[in-house]
Amino acid sequence: MNSKPIIAALTESLAADDRDKANELLSELYSANLSEDELSELFLLLDDSSDDVGNMYGIIHVSERAVPDKFYRAFAKTFSQLALKSPNWASLLVARHLAASSNNTSGFDARLFLKSMHRLLDKNSRSHFHHICTELKDAGKIAPDIEHDLLG
Repeated sequence: MNSKPIIAALTESLAADDRDKANELLSELYSANLSEDELSELFLLLDDSSDDVGNMYGIIHVSERAVPDKFYRAFAKTFSQLALKSPNWASLLVARHLAASSNNTSGFDARLFLKSMHRLLDKNSRSHFHHICTELKDAGKIAPDIEHDLLG
Protein backbone atom coordinates (compact mmCIF):
# COMPACT_ATOMS: atom_id res chain seq x y z
CA MET A 1 0.00 0.00 0.00
CA ASN A 2 1.33 3.44 -0.93
CA SER A 3 0.80 5.50 2.20
CA LYS A 4 2.10 8.80 0.80
CA PRO A 5 -1.34 9.98 -0.42
CA ILE A 6 -2.90 9.05 2.92
CA ILE A 7 -0.22 10.98 4.81
CA ALA A 8 -0.73 13.96 2.48
CA ALA A 9 -4.48 13.84 3.14
CA LEU A 10 -3.78 13.51 6.88
CA THR A 11 -1.57 16.60 6.73
CA GLU A 12 -4.41 18.52 5.07
CA SER A 13 -7.07 17.29 7.49
CA LEU A 14 -4.95 18.23 10.51
CA ALA A 15 -4.29 21.69 9.04
CA ALA A 16 -8.03 22.13 8.45
CA ASP A 17 -8.81 20.81 11.95
CA ASP A 18 -11.00 18.08 10.42
CA ARG A 19 -10.58 15.67 13.31
CA ASP A 20 -12.97 13.03 12.03
CA LYS A 21 -11.19 12.83 8.68
CA ALA A 22 -7.78 12.76 10.40
CA ASN A 23 -8.95 9.91 12.63
CA GLU A 24 -10.26 8.01 9.60
CA LEU A 25 -6.92 8.41 7.81
CA LEU A 26 -4.96 7.33 10.87
CA SER A 27 -7.13 4.19 11.00
CA GLU A 28 -6.08 3.44 7.43
CA LEU A 29 -2.41 3.88 8.34
CA TYR A 30 -2.66 1.70 11.45
CA SER A 31 -2.12 -1.54 9.54
CA ALA A 32 0.25 -0.10 6.92
CA ASN A 33 3.89 -1.10 6.73
CA LEU A 34 5.24 2.45 6.73
CA SER A 35 8.65 3.26 5.33
CA GLU A 36 11.24 5.16 7.32
CA ASP A 37 10.48 8.29 5.29
CA GLU A 38 6.74 7.92 5.92
CA LEU A 39 7.36 7.54 9.64
CA SER A 40 9.50 10.68 9.53
CA GLU A 41 6.62 12.54 7.88
CA LEU A 42 4.27 11.38 10.62
CA PHE A 43 6.60 12.56 13.38
CA LEU A 44 6.67 16.02 11.85
CA LEU A 45 2.86 16.20 12.02
CA LEU A 46 3.03 16.23 15.81
CA ASP A 47 2.18 19.76 16.86
CA ASP A 48 2.38 21.33 20.31
CA SER A 49 0.01 24.10 19.21
CA SER A 50 -2.76 21.66 18.28
CA ASP A 51 -5.47 20.90 20.79
CA ASP A 52 -6.32 17.75 18.82
CA VAL A 53 -4.63 15.50 21.35
CA GLY A 54 -6.52 12.41 20.19
CA ASN A 55 -5.10 12.52 16.69
CA MET A 56 -1.64 13.47 17.96
CA TYR A 57 -1.67 10.30 20.06
CA GLY A 58 -3.04 8.49 17.01
CA ILE A 59 0.10 9.50 15.12
CA ILE A 60 2.22 8.09 17.92
CA HIS A 61 0.25 4.83 18.00
CA VAL A 62 0.56 4.39 14.23
CA SER A 63 4.30 5.11 14.37
CA GLU A 64 4.80 2.58 17.16
CA ARG A 65 3.41 -0.18 14.92
CA ALA A 66 6.71 -0.08 13.01
CA VAL A 67 9.57 -2.38 13.87
CA PRO A 68 11.78 -0.72 16.48
CA ASP A 69 14.86 -0.23 14.29
CA LYS A 70 12.84 1.54 11.59
CA PHE A 71 11.10 3.67 14.23
CA TYR A 72 14.44 4.62 15.82
CA ARG A 73 16.02 5.59 12.48
CA ALA A 74 13.01 7.71 11.48
CA PHE A 75 12.84 9.35 14.91
CA ALA A 76 16.56 10.14 14.86
CA LYS A 77 16.24 11.58 11.36
CA THR A 78 13.53 14.04 12.46
CA PHE A 79 14.43 14.52 16.11
CA SER A 80 16.04 17.96 15.84
CA GLN A 81 13.14 19.33 13.74
CA LEU A 82 10.54 17.80 16.02
CA ALA A 83 12.27 18.99 19.19
CA LEU A 84 12.31 22.57 17.87
CA LYS A 85 8.80 22.56 16.45
CA SER A 86 7.05 20.46 19.10
CA PRO A 87 9.26 19.94 22.14
CA ASN A 88 6.41 18.54 24.25
CA TRP A 89 5.66 15.76 21.77
CA ALA A 90 9.37 15.08 21.27
CA SER A 91 9.77 14.74 25.04
CA LEU A 92 6.73 12.51 25.29
CA LEU A 93 8.10 10.17 22.61
CA VAL A 94 11.46 10.01 24.36
CA ALA A 95 9.72 9.29 27.70
CA ARG A 96 7.59 6.53 26.15
CA HIS A 97 10.63 4.81 24.73
CA LEU A 98 12.71 5.19 27.86
CA ALA A 99 9.88 3.39 29.66
CA ALA A 100 9.80 0.50 27.14
CA SER A 101 10.65 -2.84 28.68
CA SER A 102 12.43 -5.63 26.87
CA ASN A 103 9.58 -7.83 28.14
CA ASN A 104 6.98 -6.21 25.89
CA THR A 105 5.80 -7.91 22.72
CA SER A 106 6.46 -4.95 20.39
CA GLY A 107 10.24 -5.31 20.54
CA PHE A 108 10.81 -1.79 21.83
CA ASP A 109 13.40 -1.57 24.57
CA ALA A 110 14.72 1.46 26.47
CA ARG A 111 18.37 0.43 26.32
CA LEU A 112 18.18 -0.30 22.60
CA PHE A 113 16.46 3.08 22.11
CA LEU A 114 19.27 4.87 23.96
CA LYS A 115 21.99 3.02 22.06
CA SER A 116 20.26 3.78 18.76
CA MET A 117 19.88 7.48 19.55
CA HIS A 118 23.55 7.75 20.61
CA ARG A 119 24.57 6.07 17.35
CA LEU A 120 22.15 7.84 14.99
CA LEU A 121 21.95 11.41 16.26
CA ASP A 122 24.50 14.03 15.28
CA LYS A 123 26.41 15.81 18.04
CA ASN A 124 23.99 18.76 18.41
CA SER A 125 20.91 16.55 18.34
CA ARG A 126 22.51 14.16 20.82
CA SER A 127 23.09 17.09 23.19
CA HIS A 128 19.43 18.11 22.92
CA PHE A 129 18.38 14.49 23.40
CA HIS A 130 20.49 14.28 26.57
CA HIS A 131 18.89 17.49 27.82
CA ILE A 132 15.41 15.98 27.38
CA CYS A 133 16.53 12.77 29.11
CA THR A 134 17.91 14.77 32.03
CA GLU A 135 14.65 16.73 32.35
CA LEU A 136 12.70 13.47 32.37
CA LYS A 137 15.04 11.98 34.96
CA ASP A 138 14.75 15.07 37.18
CA ALA A 139 10.95 14.87 36.90
CA GLY A 140 11.05 11.24 38.06
CA LYS A 141 9.79 9.91 34.72
CA ILE A 142 12.68 7.50 34.14
CA ALA A 143 12.78 4.02 35.65
CA PRO A 144 15.61 3.76 38.21
CA ASP A 145 17.10 0.72 36.47
CA ILE A 146 17.73 2.75 33.29
CA GLU A 147 19.02 5.96 34.87
CA HIS A 148 22.68 4.91 34.73
CA ASP A 149 22.39 4.27 30.97
CA LEU A 150 20.99 7.73 30.16
CA LEU A 151 24.10 9.71 29.46
CA GLY A 152 26.43 6.86 28.63
